[in-house]
Amino acid sequence: MAYDHVKEVDCLDVSKEGTESWDAACKRSVHPTALCVNVGMCVIFFLSFLFVFLLEFQSTKFNSVWQQLESGHRHFQSVFVIVYRKVFGI
Repeated sequence: MAYDHVKEVDCLDVSKEGTESWDAACKRSVHPTALCVNVGMCVIFFLSFLFVFLLEFQSTKFNSVWQQLESGHRHFQSVFVIVYRKVFGI
């Protein structure tokens, strides 16, 4: 995280050494989008992020839908057994 790079730096130190240490800490905490030199690289970065996000979202959504289907199936089975017993007198 970016905070880990700057937590040891005294941000109130306005001397030359303090300013240099602050600049060095900020350079270590460069955000990945700052490395994009053109629009194509930015698009690739954001598409890869979007892909990872969608995979995670899809898997959680799939699990949720699967649980709902299983719940509906169990309910159908219990209702079917009750109706079957009433109809056939078992």
